[in-house]
Amino acid sequence: MKDDVLLKLLRKHPDKGLSALMERYMGLICTVIKGCFSPYTCFSAEDIEECASDVFYEFYKSMENFRPEQGSIKSYLCAIAKHKTIDVIRKRAFENTLISLDSDEEFLQIAGDFTVEAELLLAEERKALFAEINALGEPDREIIVRKFYLREPTQAIAERLGLSAGNVDVRTHRALAKLREKIGGKI
Repeated sequence: MKDDVLLKLLRKHPDKGLSALMERYMGLICTVIKGCFSPYTCFSAEDIEECASDVFYEFYKSMENFRPEQGSIKSYLCAIAKHKTIDVIRKRAFENTLISLDSDEEFLQIAGDFTVEAELLLAEERKALFAEINALGEPDREIIVRKFYLREPTQAIAERLGLSAGNVDVRTHRALAKLREKIGGKI
């Protein structure tokens, strides 16, 4: 079924349209979500299914914003899936940072994972990395900070700094090589 036919079906018969949309793209969306969740062990099959349902609901809610000339339904759904997955990961990370002091079991588990030596070593490594990033000079320092800490896309960085996207990519590659050399390959 082509995108335009699917959109018409969604508008005229939402239930049938959503069923057709889910039948066609559920496997892909679950794969995208599973790929984003893969580094984390705290997500279950139910979490994947719930996130996928949210993706299709979000598409239906924002269907009027979809512009076929800018891309396919498939790409639009994948973008929604990535954003929804990131939201779920952030939410879960925030929830996991809240510790109940009433639960001895939780406290002991967290205390067992924490070592002063490991935290000090991590802090020292971060400090050394930040010092080396600052030593890169401009615009390389700003490119690295914007790209890896602020998560800005290459095109946005290029526009902000008045450079081409290719130039930003080359400078990023060279700056990372310098940092690897200085830090000893830890990044």
